[in-house]
Amino acid sequence: MSILVNALLLQTKFAVADLVPPKFKFGFPAALCNHTGSLVFSLLSAILLTVASYLVENAISNSNGNLFLGLGGASLHLSNAVTWMVFGMHLINFVELLQLFRNPGSNATVSLSMGELERVREGHIFPIAVYSFDVVMNLSIVILCYFEKWSFRWAEQWYFATITTIGFSQYGLKTDLGKIYCQILGVYGFLHLATILGIFAGMVLDSLKTRVEFLVTTFDQDTDQIERKSVVPGSIKTSKFKSRFRRFARHHEVLTMIFVVFAIWAFGTISFAIIEDWRYVQASYFIVNVVLTEGYMDLYPSTSIGRIFIYYYSLLSYGVWAYAISFLVEKLHNAKVVVVRRQNNHRISVLAKRESMINRGSSGV
Repeated sequence: MSILVNALLLQTKFAVADLVPPKFKFGFPAALCNHTGSLVFSLLSAILLTVASYLVENAISNSNGNLFLGLGGASLHLSNAVTWMVFGMHLINFVELLQLFRNPGSNATVSLSMGELERVREGHIFPIAVYSFDVVMNLSIVILCYFEKWSFRWAEQWYFATITTIGFSQYGLKTDLGKIYCQILGVYGFLHLATILGIFAGMVLDSLKTRVEFLVTTFDQDTDQIERKSVVPGSIKTSKFKSRFRRFARHHEVLTMIFVVFAIWAFGTISFAIIEDWRYVQASYFIVNVVLTEGYMDLYPSTSIGRIFIYYYSLLSYGVWAYAISFLVEKLHNAKVVVVRRQNNHRISVLAKRESMINRGSSGV
């Protein structure tokens, strides 16, 4: 845990007690050591979980879909996805730390309001939602295997096809109990997944809305106070260090969103073409089916890596696609058509000016 997180927890204790959040000072060596440790640990954990997921997938295939081995593999896949998300956040924080502390002797004082602390506490719901999703997933797979006499592989595929509304499934439900549970899971599972994606999207959007004040102090220099929008508490980049991409994205939001959607599509197409040895036309066709949740069953990953990757890619693509749609709706909603109306005496005033100019010309002659 980074030094800023420790400061945040201590600040929360003081804020609840007297509603006056204190200020915390931290230097470059200590912050660099904490962030480097968090970055390396999260990266090693993500790599180990990825290797373990691949080995478990192969073991499941060789065991003809053993249920208990499959449940452990499903939980491992989900933990692996969350670990890679954590690594990405640590990497962003580490880069922004280096950009802020360009001077090795820099110190900083961070002031956080009660509203910012409240948003951080709300962010703690995210791991709870993920772990509860893991429990519901394992329970649902067990129920489907018991009711429908399926192997773990088909039960897992049907579960993800249902909650993501894609519809990839080679087997239909035959028992009445299975169909009843499908109705319950179809509503609850979709809402649960939407909650996770919504919380994660809110955490990302808070990075653009949360205001934090920084007092950056260097040796033998004056103190510059910079008020900016930043992530709480890890993202500490001032406006001075904003990249060209962020400046471009701020002024060309529509083009940026189109680029992101195209990048997600291209990434999925190339990945599945390589993993599944498909032609690019087939991979692109499959990716569009996944993103738009159309669910045609003529193509589906057959390799262990492909089946792991489809879970992660579907969650990523849904988040991007949902944000793109909401962004487009917001742009259309906020679009205003400005109608300029000419005043009633506008034409009269124009004619009067022309007449006066003519009179001046005639008098001059």
